[in-house]
Amino acid sequence: ILDGIEYGWDVNSRELAYRIYGAQHERYKHEKIVTAVSEDHLDQPPYFVYNSVYADGEFWNCIAESGEDANEFKTFSTKAAFGWYVLFEDEYSNILFERVKNLYDEDKGWYAGRYEKAGNANKAITANTYGVVLECLNYKAKGKISGL
Repeated sequence: ILDGIEYGWDVNSRELAYRIYGAQHERYKHEKIVTAVSEDHLDQPPYFVYNSVYADGEFWNCIAESGEDANEFKTFSTKAAFGWYVLFEDEYSNILFERVKNLYDEDKGWYAGRYEKAGNANKAITANTYGVVLECLNYKAKGKISGL
């Protein structure tokens, strides 16, 4: 996502992004689970996880920094949803945006995402999420960051 937003994709990064985005879209089509995976902070222990398309021999796996299973903390990522929305303006990216557009606190900023199983907001508020969201909004307004 950041490669496309910051530099503009080359042929390799475009293909990789297209396949990652496509896998998430296919999951939605077949399982009806709106999916936007990324590494993310959590508002509870273990506080940071890697959500993935495929990791450690499993599809849609979520792993803690320690390498332990963290699937109960699998999340829909705010920053990933914004990234895909601005890069792939299509039906699925609009679904992602609809799912994420209200995931914020008016006074503090954007939440990291939403827990997949429980459905409640992952209310971690970090510079990581906020920085990517701001980059995405800038990209939507002006295109890739100039000078990079």
